[in-house]
Amino acid sequence: MPKVIVTIDENGAVKRDYHGYEGESCLLADEQLRAQLAQYGLSLETIQLTPKPELQVLQHTLTSSLQAEQTIIQEE
Repeated sequence: MPKVIVTIDENGAVKRDYHGYEGESCLLADEQLRAQLAQYGLSLETIQLTPKPELQVLQHTLTSSLQAEQTIIQEE
């Protein structure tokens, strides 16, 4: 079951860690969390986004596929 662990340090910095999400669904969950917090007048500013290895693999695969499609289109 997917879960989000939110940690707030003594300086007020917020760290969100998403577990159990597939692919880019963690990014959607982050948007939903931000929307829910906004209802209470809270907002989060993303300073650093660190993708987990499984998201990096997905992004690399998608980028490679797009580059291959562009090459085929340019050759036609």
